[in-house]
Amino acid sequence: GLWTGLNVHSGWVRYHERAGALAFQSLQIPDELALARSNPDPWLSASDRENIAIGKDHFTKAAKTGLFTNIDALPKLAWFEYLSGDAEQAVNHLGKAADLQSGQGRALSLYYRGAILTRLGRYDEAIANLDKALAERSDLAAAREEKGESMWQLGRRQEAVTEWGDAVQNNPRLVLANSFLSGAAASMGRQDLASDYRNRADQYVPAD
Repeated sequence: GLWTGLNVHSGWVRYHERAGALAFQSLQIPDELALARSNPDPWLSASDRENIAIGKDHFTKAAKTGLFTNIDALPKLAWFEYLSGDAEQAVNHLGKAADLQSGQGRALSLYYRGAILTRLGRYDEAIANLDKALAERSDLAAAREEKGESMWQLGRRQEAVTEWGDAVQNNPRLVLANSFLSGAAASMGRQDLASDYRNRADQYVPAD
């Protein structure tokens, strides 16, 4: 009876995790757009809103009743929390996930945690998380992009420019990093350099 009950419980948890994962895969909003402002709600389509509600419900049920923490599901639940307007809960989930992960998974959880902390205006915490992400994956150019944004907000402008420069060196197609460099150059009176970075960014802006 105990063995049967355990199998039924395990199947129930896996069902909810699978359903949550399917809802996550069905999200259409790009990460860059979701993180473009502190509140991603205006960018969400009706389909995204439906998948967020479904996915969050399934993952929450699985997390509350599961015997073990699913380190693959936790970051997905965190993203659903962020998209549904609860950035603080997203930060908490990503912190727990990062503590249990290693390698690329840990780097990505720390990156998203840092990005959300930047949106919350908690720039020092954001930088600390992004540094940890880069310690796991030094080639994670998006983390340098985010780190530069936090540094700029803290008034550490030359350091921010250096981070953005390193980011585009690793990945010249980063539209935001090139745009940030353009704005930084313009603020320093370097209109020629600003125009150069703006043109680079425009090359990689999606058609839509």
